[in-house]
This record gives sequence, C-alpha cells and structure tokens, in this order.
Amino acid sequence: MKKSLMVVGLMVLACGFAAAGNWTFGFNSAYGGLYCNYEILDNNDVYGVAGLNGEIIEGTDNLINGCGYSYNAVVDGFLPFSLSKGVTFYGYKVTVSKGAVYGDNIYDASSLAYTGYQWSVASALACSTKASKKNKDWWIGVAGFSGFVFGDNAGPTSCTIPAKGNHNHLLTTGMAAK
Repeated sequence: MKKSLMVVGLMVLACGFAAAGNWTFGFNSAYGGLYCNYEILDNNDVYGVAGLNGEIIEGTDNLINGCGYSYNAVVDGFLPFSLSKGVTFYGYKVTVSKGAVYGDNIYDASSLAYTGYQWSVASALACSTKASKKNKDWWIGVAGFSGFVFGDNAGPTSCTIPAKGNHNHLLTTGMAAK
C-alpha cells in the first residue's frame, strides 16, 4: 500500500513538472533586424481564472538588458493558442502554432508612466534561425488605446537574445505604429 501511494505521488509530481514550462526568445522584424527586447515566459502550471479551459502564462518583456530602459514590462496571458493559417502581415504568412496569447505593458514600462496603451501579442513558444519567409515560428501584435487600434507589428521569433552592446543584428526598439 505504501509503495502504491508513493508511486502515485511520484506520478502526480512528474506530471506537474511535465505541464510546467518556460520559454525565452527574441523578436525579429519581418523586414530584418532584431528588436532589443525579448520575452521570458513561464507556466508554473498555475490554474486560476482559466480553470479547465487553459493555462495561465506569466513573464517579463525584458527591456533593461538590450534596450537600456529602467524597467521591464509585465506579461500575462493564456496558452495553448494557435492562430489560424492564412493570416498575412504585409505579404508575409504569419503562423502561430503551439503558442500563447498575452498582454504586455511595454508602453507603460518604456514611458515610466501609465499610458492607457495596450500591446497584445500572439506568439509561438519556439524560436527559429530560418529566414522570415521560411520561418514557421512567428509573433504578431496589435496596439490599442481607448477602443482604437493604432498599430501592429509581426515577425519571426528569434533564438538570438539581444544584450546591450552584444548582438548580431541592428537593434531596433518598440512596436511599429503603422
């Protein structure tokens, strides 16, 4: 009986660790170049308001290391998420599979004040070193304020993590408002 309880306990613990995950990836621009920020996302197998419908993801949009800002941004959202095929962004086919959808307070963190702007992202939880047109791991974001969308941006996720003064590409900042 004790062995059975121990085996069941170990299985529950192992399943808990299997469900948990963490991801770190950067953002490439669809037009080339690496953005200065990168994501550190975590799923500690936290079930809250999502209940049985999905899992909560939390994390940091790192703005301090590569961008030189004073604060990082807070990220939270849900997984799993997939963006249907056929979505395009300025001629690029955007695919997000096995990903997450989340809000990011990057505007508040970069301006050191409450702005009321919202940055929402759907992102693959994998990175790739392939060229934009061949890359299947993308992120896509939309910016809004007071019920109006004022910008969007997208690009492949990157395995390269930018750091201040140590990068392989030209660093760019922020979300492009189109």
